[in-house]
Amino acid sequence: MSQITKMALEASLKKLLRTKPLDKITIQEITDDCGISRSAFYYHFQDIYALVEWCALEDFSKALGGRKTMDTWEDGLRAILQEVVEEKDFISNIYHNANHDLIVKYLSAQTEQLLFGVVQEESKGLTVTEGQKHYVAHFYQFGFVGMVTEWFGKGMKEDIDAFVDRFATMLNGSFRNALEQFDQCNKGLKAK
Repeated sequence: MSQITKMALEASLKKLLRTKPLDKITIQEITDDCGISRSAFYYHFQDIYALVEWCALEDFSKALGGRKTMDTWEDGLRAILQEVVEEKDFISNIYHNANHDLIVKYLSAQTEQLLFGVVQEESKGLTVTEGQKHYVAHFYQFGFVGMVTEWFGKGMKEDIDAFVDRFATMLNGSFRNALEQFDQCNKGLKAK
């Protein structure tokens, strides 16, 4: 039942965001639209921003699915960007009228999951720590989130396939290369 309530609140929020900025929407409007009490809203979410964050994380998690391997990460990025385009009103409204950091926060969470899966796979056979793996994933996460944030700011006009292909070209072999550098450092430290 709680998932159904959350989904109803999400649908109402997205409906309202098509006609007005986030900072002009009230909890009362959301609950009136979906026929749920204010107390039910507060049972699930602290405020509208918590609902927004939940919506974004849910949408991106569904879009990403299990695409967290070297063979599927490009599809995962495409799926995330396609979700952004499909939810353009929602994303643009948050990006331009609310808190830019919310976009960065949930893009970061999703891309770190995606990229860490790739890093895990690429690190097989190498002597690297979990911290080093996270560092590599985090590094590329910042690059991706920065590029996507810029894409938002420019109105999301660039073709998704072209965007992902260019990003993939830059990353081709770089995960393994970064991990091999850590491997060499770690082996050098052990030899001393």
